[in-house]
Amino acid sequence: MSRYKSKGITLVELIMVLAIFSVVLSIAYSFFISNYKSLNNAQSEVEYQSQGQKAIDKIVNVAMQSKRISSIELGYNPDGTSTSVKSITFQREDITETIKLYENEELYYIKNNNEEDKIEVAKGIKYIGVSSIPSNTDLFQAEGIRIIIKLGQDKSLETEVYFRNKR
Repeated sequence: MSRYKSKGITLVELIMVLAIFSVVLSIAYSFFISNYKSLNNAQSEVEYQSQGQKAIDKIVNVAMQSKRISSIELGYNPDGTSTSVKSITFQREDITETIKLYENEELYYIKNNNEEDKIEVAKGIKYIGVSSIPSNTDLFQAEGIRIIIKLGQDKSLETEVYFRNKR
C-alpha cells in the first residue's frame, strides 16, 4: 500500500484534455468561420440587389412620367451590348430630370440641372446600359427604353419602361 493518496490530476491527463479541447475548438472555429464568410457574402449580395433596385425604381419612375429623352452623356460599356451612359436627361413638360452616374459608382438624381440639389439614389452601380424600344429606333425618338444596370459581383438588373406622356 502506498502512503500517498493523490486526489489531483497528473500532467499527462492535463495535456490529453488540452489536446482534445484544442481539436474540438479548431473544428468548431472552422465551422463558424465558413458560416461567417457565407453570411458576409450573402449580406453584400443583398446590399447590391437593394442598391440596384433603388436605381431601377428611380429611373423607371422618372422615365414613365417623361415625354422623351432630351440628352445622353455616353460612358464606357465593357461588354458592348448596349449604350452605356454617364447621364441621361428626361424631359417632362417644363421640367428636366437627370439621372447621373459618377465615377465613384454613385447614382444621383438632378432636377432642372441644379447640381447643388442633387439627391443620391444608389451606390455600387458599375454602369447603366440603355437601348431603345423598338430596337431599330433612335433613343431620342423611342417609345420606351430597356435599362440594364450592372452591379458588383457580376450582378445585373434589367427592365423595360415606356414613356407615358409621349405625344
